[in-house]
Amino acid sequence: ALVLAAGLTATVLLNLLVVSRTFAPLSRLIDAMERFEPLSADYRVPVYGRELEIVQLTKAFNDMLDRIERERRESVQRSLDAQERERQRVAQELHDEIGQRLTALLLQIEGLGRSASGGEREQLTGLRQATRATLEQVRGVARRLRPEVLDDLGLGKAISALCERLGEQSGIAIGCDIDPALPQLAPEAELVTYRVAQEALTNTLRHSGAERAVVTLEQDGED
Repeated sequence: ALVLAAGLTATVLLNLLVVSRTFAPLSRLIDAMERFEPLSADYRVPVYGRELEIVQLTKAFNDMLDRIERERRESVQRSLDAQERERQRVAQELHDEIGQRLTALLLQIEGLGRSASGGEREQLTGLRQATRATLEQVRGVARRLRPEVLDDLGLGKAISALCERLGEQSGIAIGCDIDPALPQLAPEAELVTYRVAQEALTNTLRHSGAERAVVTLEQDGED
C-alpha cells in the first residue's frame, strides 16, 4: 500500500509538472494579451514556447493586431481626406461665389460714388470700406480653409506666407526658419505639416501672450 501510494503521488506530481510546463507558455501569452493597449500601434505579443498550437495562436493574434492597425490608419486617412475635400469645397465657394459677388458690389459702390453728391459720397465711402473689409475677411477664411500657396509653391513657401500673414494680423513678430534642403514630401504629409504649423501658431497667438514666436521646419534624421 505504501509503495502504491508513493507511486501514485509520484505520478501525480510528474503529471502536474508536465502540465505546468506545457501550459506555462499559454499563461504567459494570456498575460501578454491582457496587457495589450489598443493605442500601442507597435505592440506585438512575443512567441512563447515551441508548441505548434501556442505559436500559431500567437501569430494569429499578431496578424489580427496588424489588420486592426492597418484598418485604423486607413480609417483616419479617409476621415482626413473627407475633411480636406469639404474644406476645399467651402473655400472654393467662398472664393468663387461670395468673393465675386462682393467684388461686383464693391465695383457698383465705386461707380455710384463717382456720380453721388457730397453727403451721399461720404456714405458710399463708408459702405465701400466695409465691403472691402468683408471681402478681405472672406478671402482670409478661404485661405485658412485651403491654402492655395501650398499647392502652387510648396510647403516651405506656404509656411513662410502663413507666418507673414499671421504676424501682420496680430502685430506679433513671427520668425520663420525653413531648412532649404527639405526633401520633397507627399501631398498628404505636406498638408498635415502645414495644418500643424497653422494650429500651433493660432493657439500661440490666442493664448500665450507672447510678443514673439518662431516656426522652425527642418529634417529630423535621414527618413
